[in-house]
Amino acid sequence: KHLSQVLEYQLPYYLSRYLSDKNFKHVVEMGCGTGLCGQIIKKVSVHLRGVDFSKEMLKKAEQKNIYDELDCQDAIEFLNQHLQPIACLMAFDVSPYMPDFLKIFEFENIGEILLTIEISEIYPQNLEASGRISYHPKTIEEEAKKHTLSISTEGKLLGLSETALVRCKSR
Repeated sequence: KHLSQVLEYQLPYYLSRYLSDKNFKHVVEMGCGTGLCGQIIKKVSVHLRGVDFSKEMLKKAEQKNIYDELDCQDAIEFLNQHLQPIACLMAFDVSPYMPDFLKIFEFENIGEILLTIEISEIYPQNLEASGRISYHPKTIEEEAKKHTLSISTEGKLLGLSETALVRCKSR
């Protein structure tokens, strides 16, 4: 409620527009929280799996009945253990909180990654005064290329000038 009403959280709105013509077989939403974005993602996925380390958040997501599976686990640990193909890994608003976020590019079983980052002017990344991690766009591009992914979409989200939506696909 606080995110959507007080802070006017706009990502679900942007996602509904961006994902309107997409269709994925197996999607993993990293840091799914209470399912604010999951409601949009479910419309374009055959099988949606949410991963979050907070049991309380997952309880709220479960009540929405939109996820086919929910896992209470660190996202990188989940990816280390999950060997089945993932058509799309979606990671929205999690990069600022994960020191090992760039590891998501290392997993070969992921067809594409759709993520948001907070943009940093400092290369390669910056630890903000708030404790959040921001990334220089070149850092994301280099990590994607290093792991045979190419960036097919990149752009700042309107109204969220410090946030970029990035889509990386297997070559």
